[in-house]
Amino acid sequence: MILQGTIVNTLAVLLGASLGALLAKRLPERISATLFVGIGLFTFFLGIKLSLETENPLIALLSLLLGGALGSALALDERLRGFIGKLSWTSAGNASETLEAVFEDNSREADAKVKENQAARSSDYQADRPDSQSRHPMHGVLNAFLLFCVGSMTVLGCLQEGMGRGSELLLAKAVLDGISSLALASAFGGIIALVAIPLFLFQSSLTLAAVYIAPYLDESSLANLNGVGGLLLLGLSLEILELKSIRVLNLLPALILAPVLTILQTFALGFL
Repeated sequence: MILQGTIVNTLAVLLGASLGALLAKRLPERISATLFVGIGLFTFFLGIKLSLETENPLIALLSLLLGGALGSALALDERLRGFIGKLSWTSAGNASETLEAVFEDNSREADAKVKENQAARSSDYQADRPDSQSRHPMHGVLNAFLLFCVGSMTVLGCLQEGMGRGSELLLAKAVLDGISSLALASAFGGIIALVAIPLFLFQSSLTLAAVYIAPYLDESSLANLNGVGGLLLLGLSLEILELKSIRVLNLLPALILAPVLTILQTFALGFL
């Protein structure tokens, strides 16, 4: 079955997110936070491991610079945040207050109460984390999307499955994503399950297109793709660990540019 790995991966995310949402009310905050840190550390380790596979650091650098410029020009991060914000507004922490303010806009008493509740919530978040936005559901969805859909494990796994070389890599990824979705859902809620939709669409599209893409990718192209994917995972790990806010989404074009630049380099060397 050509989409076996993708289907299992999607079901693992749905199952993990469901369990995480159920356990969120029972898990102490310190356990949820520890799971979250564990995910960040493992992502950091995986990013280092994959980034070291780069055959040509210059291509990795050019891919990041050109990809970042292109992604910023297209405002990929802002567009995706806006799109996910529309999907997650009903689950956001301030959704009920927002609706109340809309329907009772002329009521000063209601407005004052909303502001008081928002201030209290903001104070609580600041006490728990250095960034009050870090526990917003949209933040969790974005992190989950990057963790599940961005990375060479996703690309290489889909290529292998599409070329008929087995689904082992995607099945291993399913285990990691299932555990990660459980931890993320325990922190941000069941809205994390929404990531299963772009995950399935993205991975199934890559798998089905692999038969056309694979012939153009040699070992050097895949190695440089691994390296750039690893660097993006390093950036994601810093975001998860709340060490640095990085708009990794704006760097996504680098995943396309890495193999393209490698192919162009091969052609250029062939003429010399």
